[in-house]
Amino acid sequence: MVVKTRLGKQAIEGKITEEQLLEKRKQILETAIVDKVFPELEHQYIELGYIIGKGGAGVRGIFLNTQRKHKSGNRTSSKTLCVVGNKKGVIGYGYASGGADKMRAKDKSLTVAKKSIFKFNRGSGSWETSDAKEEHSLPFKVEGKVGAVRVILIPAPKGTGIVASKELKKVIQLAGIEDVYCNVRGSLKNRLGATKALIKALDKTTRMRG
Repeated sequence: MVVKTRLGKQAIEGKITEEQLLEKRKQILETAIVDKVFPELEHQYIELGYIIGKGGAGVRGIFLNTQRKHKSGNRTSSKTLCVVGNKKGVIGYGYASGGADKMRAKDKSLTVAKKSIFKFNRGSGSWETSDAKEEHSLPFKVEGKVGAVRVILIPAPKGTGIVASKELKKVIQLAGIEDVYCNVRGSLKNRLGATKALIKALDKTTRMRG
């Protein structure tokens, strides 16, 4: 595990904790830092694009493929959206292109996601829950907006579960939230925008009060 930055060396030597790494949103330049400090970090790829299945029907897939005209012909570029989390209030995402190399797109988006991690506040903001100190939901209602897409997260009582679409549920599970209502306004097909808006909403738990 080779690192070059001072922060990386501190991480490898065990001289930096999770809290110290995240408290001031230090710029993380090496994924080895994250791998060392957060060995339990998990990741998921969001299904952004379509692949042609049997009979010509479109099936959701993680690669968003685009084509550009070039002198030598059409060039295909693959992009992926990766979300990472430790299921304990740490989350991050990465969106990257690998050119024609799909595996490169996956690796790059995972790298970007690891470098973007931050800690948000969990809580129990539902009026139906008696113990406000529990961290099964969110402390209060938050909203994130990206383009024409808005995601509203509302604290839910214990036992409700995650009320969200399949792909956004992946993000919420990685974040470590067990009970929440997730409402999406705008295009439901814009999964990239919805994922970004959701994570922006989580970030607001550290920047505002209910």
